[in-house]
Amino acid sequence: MALPYAAVFRSCAGTILAHLPGDRWFGWYRRHGQLTRRQHQWWITISSALLGAASHLGWDWLTHTDDWLRVAFGLRWSTITDIAWWTVSDLTSTLVGAGVAVVFAARLGRREAATVGPGRGAPPPRRPALFWGAATLVAIVGLALVPLLPGATVLAATIVRSLHVAGLALLAGAVAVRIGSQRPEAGHLAEPSGEDRVAGRPGRR
Repeated sequence: MALPYAAVFRSCAGTILAHLPGDRWFGWYRRHGQLTRRQHQWWITISSALLGAASHLGWDWLTHTDDWLRVAFGLRWSTITDIAWWTVSDLTSTLVGAGVAVVFAARLGRREAATVGPGRGAPPPRRPALFWGAATLVAIVGLALVPLLPGATVLAATIVRSLHVAGLALLAGAVAVRIGSQRPEAGHLAEPSGEDRVAGRPGRR
């Protein structure tokens, strides 16, 4: 799944990043807007996917089992409290990890904004109303369908499916902007040519 996801999101990365809020702090487009113009190094995507899968399994072992607490510290969690170990470890590590990710993203974005000057390519057209309108519509429909899927009572499955919906909503927004930018607006006049300016005529459609 990593390779198809990477290919699809890289093709729309510039449009999505140009519409994300908080660009002043995170530098979304300034830092990552060149993804659509750089050659994709597939070995980076593959190695990152393998590293992410391995680290995910390893971290799940630490946060979802308490046997290692007994082996390492001689501590049996179930004798201390009735609260499941994963409830404490998994939720805490998720919140801490999310906070660290936000801090690093902000710091990297500010550093990039301070060091990168103009001239790295014009940003894609921004149409916030169209982008967020399409993204919101897809998100509403997707989130309404998530509870109807099998295993909806499993929290982990619901969270993962909601993340997929969020990604699909952003892609829908990017596609809507691209299609809307290619279609000429009704009643729009083209820039007058030199001959039209001399004759005082408006530009041709």
